Amino acid sequence: MKRRFFKFSDAELFCLQRPSASPTPRTLTIYPSILLLTKPPFYRFFQSSPPTASANRLISTLVGLFVQKLTTNNNRGSSNNNNSDIKTEEREDLINKISSLRDELLQNVDMIFQILEETKKKDPSMLTSSSAFLELLKLLLLSSPKVALKVFNWKRTRAENDTRMTAAEYAKGIMIAGRNKNVDLAVELFDEATKEVH
Repeated sequence: MKRRFFKFSDAELFCLQRPSASPTPRTLTIYPSILLLTKPPFYRFFQSSPPTASANRLISTLVGLFVQKLTTNNNRGSSNNNNSDIKTEEREDLINKISSLRDELLQNVDMIFQILEETKKKDPSMLTSSSAFLELLKLLLLSSPKVALKVFNWKRTRAENDTRMTAAEYAKGIMIAGRNKNVDLAVELFDEATKEVH
């Protein structure tokens, strides 16, 4: 299997380390798989609970870098996944359905998986369409990051049997992990995306 890696410039990592005295920006190559085998240099900021303000800022920066790199490096292959599968005239009706599903999930947090399974049987496009699923995650993230994470994990666990996860969905999942202050999951999703998204 072809292995992937992404390059982060010093400018992007400015918030994660002290600026270099060298006037010429260098490129730092990070292999995502290594992140899971060793503790990253910023891991110590996330060991305390609750996280400090500095840790929160670092999480936001980390998530931002992940989202940017996933989106940029998969732009050619998945740029059409966001909106191409939804016709303009159908979007308003779809958003209304997604909003109703969002409300139902928020009102029945103990039945999230059952609701999702029933929705998948009644209207598969609501959850198999990348655009629709991203819209649902966006609405849930505004109301409840925890519920958004449960919904994302539901889709993730079924990706092998259903439609594969897209780069945009992984990017949204990393963002959700960041909102839940779960940097370990963010790193795990990033590494998984580099292997699964083609």
